Amino acid sequence: QDEFFSLDHDDSSSSEPYYPPLTGHELESRKSEILLIAKLNHGDTPTIADFKKHWFSERGSNFEALLTHADHNIGRGMEHWEEAQGIFEDLIRQDPTFLEPKARYAKLLCLQGNFDESCKWAQQVLDSKPWHFVTLETMVANHTGKGNTIMTELWMARRLPTMKRKDERRLWVDRALEDAGVILTRMEALKGQGK
Repeated sequence: QDEFFSLDHDDSSSSEPYYPPLTGHELESRKSEILLIAKLNHGDTPTIADFKKHWFSERGSNFEALLTHADHNIGRGMEHWEEAQGIFEDLIRQDPTFLEPKARYAKLLCLQGNFDESCKWAQQVLDSKPWHFVTLETMVANHTGKGNTIMTELWMARRLPTMKRKDERRLWVDRALEDAGVILTRMEALKGQGK
């Protein structure tokens, strides 16, 4: 069965999905995230905040503080975006396996109107975490900005349904859990091949 969230990549130069190396820390982080996904059937709070905390803290408190500051700067207005962009780019340079700076960088690029570049960064996140609902929202915004109604609707269908749509949300969570298991198996196989 195809992964529910997968679409053709907007970045045609990327032939293989990107997966971070499966270190012991990455494995524990993935398992924690799977538990958070399962909780999404029980309401938005506190699990949405828990996801953000989990994603931001995946590489320790120093990276978390920088990421939090940069993300806060996005919301402070355009005059703070350059600083935020510099932080995201620096975090990505320091640890290219850390997905959350890529997710937030994609969001910033979208806000700046750099839709194609945003899609490339967002796709790297979605290759490894197709349930990443912030990045799914970024993809909706990118394709809306590009005026591509068909792709906008496709990405909208992949967003996390609200609790009012319980059956759809349950299906979304089930598929996200399935995808998380499939991706973890792939990462384990790559580790076994020494990749």
